[in-house]
Amino acid sequence: MKKLIILLFLFPTISFSQSGTFSVALTTTDSIVYDTPGAFMSIHGTIYNLSSTDSVSLSMEKQFIDIPVTWETAICTDICYPSTINSAIISLAPADSQEFVFYFYTDLVADSGYAKILYTNLNVPSNTVLHSYHGVTQTSAGILDMKALAFSVFPNPAYDIIHLKKNGSLERTPYVISDELGRVILSGKLSDNQSAISIEQLPQGFYFLNFGNARGSSVKIIKQ
Repeated sequence: MKKLIILLFLFPTISFSQSGTFSVALTTTDSIVYDTPGAFMSIHGTIYNLSSTDSVSLSMEKQFIDIPVTWETAICTDICYPSTINSAIISLAPADSQEFVFYFYTDLVADSGYAKILYTNLNVPSNTVLHSYHGVTQTSAGILDMKALAFSVFPNPAYDIIHLKKNGSLERTPYVISDELGRVILSGKLSDNQSAISIEQLPQGFYFLNFGNARGSSVKIIKQ
């Protein structure tokens, strides 16, 4: 018995606290992805354990899924889950990270879809992240048109006014600003090669500006 006690003292069990916190960051350029109908579209990110001493156990859950009935979505972390799986739990060791991929499986008809992922720290309830993911499919001609209609928005984030600049004339070009649920918040027409839109009345948050009639020519704007 004395020998056993001595061995346990010399080789103690190593365990980590589960009270670490995490963050999620995109590694692709945006949370909106474009491709041709029938494509498998993906948005990539990384989940980080911000603690160097504590591990993290977190859940990922699909929420607010709004996609065409023939589309599917899937999440991949340490493994790729079937499209029928809407939630998963992973663990991160101290200072560890885990790649994350959100997939849209599309059909042969040009359309768009939307979903959110809620990331929740199972041991620190206040540590949550809600990310939005958008997928848009267009015909090849539509994608070429979108490039021809390429535009920039500045400043972004903005407090009151955003300015727009596009390759080509802006005269009588329609615009629509929608929220993350796709609801139209503002709309109108532009008049010259550089125009301004007031967003002062909008609550703080993320919005999407659609320029012209091309469904894919959208950009995310941030109202501060």
